[in-house]
Amino acid sequence: MTHPALKKAPYPFFRRLGSVAASALAFCVVGAAIAAGQPVTGEGRPTAEQVLDDMVAAYRAADTYFDNAEYHERFVQRGDGVPRRSEPHQVSVAWQRPRRLRVTRQAPAPGGKGLRVTLACDGNRVRLRSSDHPAECIDRPAPEALQRGDILSLGEAAGTLLPVPLENLYPQLELLLSTDKSPPKLLLSADASLLPSDDLQGAACHRVRIDRPAGKYIAWIDQQTHLLRRLEMPTDEVRRQLDPKNALMRLDLWIDFKDATFNTPISVKAFQLEPGAGVALVESFQADQSPASKPAASDQ
Repeated sequence: MTHPALKKAPYPFFRRLGSVAASALAFCVVGAAIAAGQPVTGEGRPTAEQVLDDMVAAYRAADTYFDNAEYHERFVQRGDGVPRRSEPHQVSVAWQRPRRLRVTRQAPAPGGKGLRVTLACDGNRVRLRSSDHPAECIDRPAPEALQRGDILSLGEAAGTLLPVPLENLYPQLELLLSTDKSPPKLLLSADASLLPSDDLQGAACHRVRIDRPAGKYIAWIDQQTHLLRRLEMPTDEVRRQLDPKNALMRLDLWIDFKDATFNTPISVKAFQLEPGAGVALVESFQADQSPASKPAASDQ
């Protein structure tokens, strides 16, 4: 059933951060029930639309939010049949309405230092630092209230924070920024169905299958708090782009929103970012970027 509040709109598929060659961000299909992805019905159970409505409402009502999200990838190469997992990408989000935010993206790289990007808004200034631009720090006045456009403009300026659209990298932030006029893009043009419940991170979770033009997602949503605990993602488009020769037998992509919580006190210091000695404050990073800052194959 199509979610009633989420009408037709263009949808860019959820692409990855890009760490190990030919691998990607991730969802893991746990058990035969998930692999089958069959919806369940029954009297007394909420509908998929009710579960999604409750989740969206909880994020919009939250005064604060915090997590230590991890993006995972698992793949099996054809020929050896050995499951392999890349080191997870870490993205932590701290949020306080109406205009405090901290996002840290840390993407490991084989044999290298990887990439670290930090965005912080303390209500007065918005600052962004990237390991690809160690001598510069983006510095801008904070808006009256953070909106999707403010984050997108910073991402475009930095390049490394948002190599793909916001909803494809930070769905929890997309939920926090959503409004009636601007609903979460993850749920646009979506058909939703309820799957069997399961436990995750010590919490009983509803599982909702979200069918989009890009493929099937499965959202694990805490039955008590309505927090998004895990998002499993489709892989067909990723495999078409990264594995044209069909070298992979399997690719699983998922995000775990570890330590996610609503309405816990967060110190203002968490939203401050000091540029450091000798670092220039700039409106935007210079156009020339080091190779690590350019989107990897899995970011295309």
